[in-house]
Amino acid sequence: MNSTIDQLKNKRLLWQASQVSGAHKTLSSGFDSLDAYLEGGLPEQGVVDISSPIGIGELRLLLPSFVLRQQNSQKLLVLLGLRHD
Repeated sequence: MNSTIDQLKNKRLLWQASQVSGAHKTLSSGFDSLDAYLEGGLPEQGVVDISSPIGIGELRLLLPSFVLRQQNSQKLLVLLGLRHD
């Protein structure tokens, strides 16, 4: 695995839903059922990596969270789209 990703994981700055522990601060995703599944919502800080086929509605899933975050913060929010061939 990429050493940068390993470093982020070791510092607990890379969040993976498969490792939900309830110990992280969360913000609502904008979807009650998703928040319940993720034990509170998306992480308040760090990196969220979503691996999915392109164009299945992943942005629709994230937009409510983006809007909530930007209304309550002056911090930078970055979205990267990477292709894994």
